[in-house]
Amino acid sequence: MKIAMVGVGYVGLTTAAALASWGHQVACVNHDAKKIAQLRTGQVPFFEPGLSQLVSENTKANRLSFHTRLTTALQDAELVFLAVQTPMDESGQANLSFLRQAAGEVAATLTRPAIIVNKSTAPPGTSRLIQEIIAQSLHPCPVVVNPEFLREGSAIEDIMHPDRVVVGGRDQEAVNKVASLYEHLDTTIVKTDPESAELIKYAANAFLATKISFINAIARLCDQIGADVEDVSLGLGLDQRIGPAFLRAGLGYGGSCFPKDLSGLLHWAKGLGYSFDLLKAVQEINTGQITYVFTGIRAMVGANLKGKRLALLGLAFKPNTDDIRESPALRLAQLLHSEGAELAGYDPQAMVQVAAAAPYIKLCPDVETACTDAEAVLLLTAWPEFVRLDLNELAKVVKAKIFIDTRNVYDPAVVRAQGWRYWSVGRP
Repeated sequence: MKIAMVGVGYVGLTTAAALASWGHQVACVNHDAKKIAQLRTGQVPFFEPGLSQLVSENTKANRLSFHTRLTTALQDAELVFLAVQTPMDESGQANLSFLRQAAGEVAATLTRPAIIVNKSTAPPGTSRLIQEIIAQSLHPCPVVVNPEFLREGSAIEDIMHPDRVVVGGRDQEAVNKVASLYEHLDTTIVKTDPESAELIKYAANAFLATKISFINAIARLCDQIGADVEDVSLGLGLDQRIGPAFLRAGLGYGGSCFPKDLSGLLHWAKGLGYSFDLLKAVQEINTGQITYVFTGIRAMVGANLKGKRLALLGLAFKPNTDDIRESPALRLAQLLHSEGAELAGYDPQAMVQVAAAAPYIKLCPDVETACTDAEAVLLLTAWPEFVRLDLNELAKVVKAKIFIDTRNVYDPAVVRAQGWRYWSVGRP
């Protein structure tokens, strides 16, 4: 099929590259000429394992192209995907202005009938808004909702081997055509109405965030009685009704999805007259987790942090991405900075982004430099290289052998046996 992809951000570009690899002709469009020029040469403007290669392969095969003009991208398109950002506004609601603009430009530019496929995360009922805008076109265009379930750092795996595909719409022929894109995959395709499809996306992220906050709350109780949250998580996760995923205590959730989507769901529910108190508690626990870990750091390093050099290992919100949006590591860093701590940091991919967002962190070229003369080493993001640190070598450059493991990746007994004072979340 001939497909147009409006938006070349994380979701749009990953989806476009996958569709092209499945044999479709995909034309991507974005008004940013610099970004389009980069993509034409195979340069992906963000880090995602495997994506650059997939984009390059399909560009060379002439299945994937990049444009600044919407008229070019829409030419002969059977499906038009909308994959633009829907960030939180100041009130916490989903800002749909980019989506409205994209739909309006598509409506004004279409020269033939097409199926509009919304890939942007938005509150239930947004498909009706898009349908109203698209109705201004001279051509009949049904709207279908096809939410994304991509995890940053494993997006290629997720789109090639999805747990499920959700397609929602009122035009059954259009729903079936969009669903046919995924029929070759070994997965379940859920066909439903558009509102249910939109709510599935919100509900999925809200539930996963709830699991994270739940285990962090349990971790605080573990600290009170000397229990081990890792053992508690194991015992919980072995229950097939619960499962082990997202039951890792730590700094809490961050990134571009969970905070935004929880807030969006809360505001949408409030508009219906429902106070979603469960999700309010999830948010409160997540916000409070930074303060909780901060208290643990002060207990190890000392109440007065002024002038103390702390090494921060990992600044992206999770491994295998350069995304620092709502990064728990940076929120903790900001709190440490406000207390006068001197911060030295290193991240394998997010250094450019951190330099612009957190200039108070002295960025270092490697782990050893970041840890030199540090009075404590803080592991904040569980990058693979941080999980395999040579602590004996690190001990030669630090000022004090204090290790703060906010991701619970090390064995406390092993670290302590090497002469380090060690603190982690919810473990004795």
